Amino acid sequence: MTGVDKGDIQIDPDTIKNLKCMITLLLALALSSPACTSAKVKASLVSGGTTEYEVETTFNADDIILNRLSMDATRQLVVFTPTENVRSVEYVAVKSDLTCDDSLPFSADPPMASTTYLTSDGTWKVCIRVITNSGTKNIISSNNFIVDFTVPTLIFTSTVNGSSQTPSIQGTATESAIVTLYSDALCSSPISAAASSAVFESSGITTNTLVAGVVADIYAMGTDLAGNISSCSKITTVTPSSSSPRVSSLSPTSGVLAGGTAITITGTGFLSGALVSIGGNACTSISVLSASQITCTTPSHGAGAVTVSVTNTDTQSGSLASGFTYQAAPVVSSLSPTSGVLAGGTAITITGTGFLSGAAVSIGGSACTSVSVSSATSITCTTPSHAAGAVTVSVTNTDTQSGSLVNGFTYTPEKWTATVTVTGTLDTPPGRYQHSAVWTGSKMIVWGGFNGSAAVNTGGRYDPVANIWSETKIENAPGERYFHVAVWTGSKMIIWGGIGAGYLNTGGQYDPDGDAWTSTSVGANVPAGRYAPTAIWTGSKMVVWGGSITSDYYNTGGRYDPVDDLWASTATTSAPLKRAYATAVWTGSKMIVWGGFSS
Repeated sequence: MTGVDKGDIQIDPDTIKNLKCMITLLLALALSSPACTSAKVKASLVSGGTTEYEVETTFNADDIILNRLSMDATRQLVVFTPTENVRSVEYVAVKSDLTCDDSLPFSADPPMASTTYLTSDGTWKVCIRVITNSGTKNIISSNNFIVDFTVPTLIFTSTVNGSSQTPSIQGTATESAIVTLYSDALCSSPISAAASSAVFESSGITTNTLVAGVVADIYAMGTDLAGNISSCSKITTVTPSSSSPRVSSLSPTSGVLAGGTAITITGTGFLSGALVSIGGNACTSISVLSASQITCTTPSHGAGAVTVSVTNTDTQSGSLASGFTYQAAPVVSSLSPTSGVLAGGTAITITGTGFLSGAAVSIGGSACTSVSVSSATSITCTTPSHAAGAVTVSVTNTDTQSGSLVNGFTYTPEKWTATVTVTGTLDTPPGRYQHSAVWTGSKMIVWGGFNGSAAVNTGGRYDPVANIWSETKIENAPGERYFHVAVWTGSKMIIWGGIGAGYLNTGGQYDPDGDAWTSTSVGANVPAGRYAPTAIWTGSKMVVWGGSITSDYYNTGGRYDPVDDLWASTATTSAPLKRAYATAVWTGSKMIVWGGFSS
């Protein structure tokens, strides 16, 4: 920090802004009028004679608004240079109570370039006159700013108060000032945080600044709100008698409630024979390894963060608030789902508290797999196999503490539940075979088939949760058939092919929400009629392939787009041999077929 001569200009910090942003804002706020002559000026930020930033813009020469002009003690200023249709730009600095008009002594010299314009402390402003080539004059004004030439004087009313390790130095100043303490006569090495007030107090000389038994001179320097800096003055001399211990960190930072955790304390000023307390209770097995390191074993304590304190044999002490946390044992509150099959493999979510990263889970004494600690309150894992019955679920943290939920999970044998069979309208479909079925995500839809004497085109929707059936609509349904194929698109069931009134190449789309049918196209590229083909859903198209008629088998097929209701043939090059009753799956990019029958 350097002193400032009385001749320099000091500006109220509230008016000191980022001048680059100010220039851009200043130009952006210029008003325009189609009826006025366009004029251009270049605004430049100048500091110490060097142009640091400049921008050219078009102003309305008859109506220029200057939003803000700020200058500081480094003599940065904004200069307007005519570039187009502007004859001159002139300036004058006046006290804030004067009006900017033609009666003022305008000059081409920016006022802040010389202190002769600013003759005394007080509130000032800058008037600017822009004259266009046509002679039009526009006079604008900057915001007010404060000029302050006075350097503050620091008056210390008392010397060191308190212990020699933490002195409190008090005093006043001729005006409000920020005061900082230093350890050298040049005031270049600060040793305390700054304090701002007309009556100021600065404290907190730390033990790692003052060495035990060494005389330390204390200096101070103040800066007022205008940036004027006082001289560097010696205040007092302190002689620290001994160092207070300082606790910086612990490792580990947490442990179990029962205590017994071995910890290492790092810091400064530790003396042989020092005592350690954790949350107010004495640490055991204390070993002062050096002036900067202590080891000990934690006592028992309730859950939560506690203060760690080191007390030297000279009674001086140092502490670290919330330096160690006693971690409560985990608590298992609930599971979802609460039951699963004997073979295991059920994905479960465990809810509770106090779960730590790396925790292990056991279900009925066997390890859960794929354990993931989502948070301190949630764990997911996959159940192991186990015999039937209710078992205990346990979570064990890495600190060996554990929590359990008795009968938290039940292993149940796999079993069948009969679907409801009720006679009457809108109930169970009549018996049949060689029909089709799809799963919608909440219901099973069965349709078509052979009832023992004839093909049918009826069906039903089964809700396994409610265990009820509802029939599919007959209106607009495809013709009776069996040995057909069906796929689920995500919103509709598509059926195609089969045997009915001959070998069929027709089909339909069924919307279970609207209980409505729409026929599939029988136009170009529809595969030949057949029964027992195979079919898959790609996510956008149904692909059918293979199948049979009485006299032959097929290795052809088609791709059906239900949105456009269009068919496209499948390739025959390198296609598998002709067959019916084959199986097929969709990989996400390819259909794989395998097996089947061909005479």
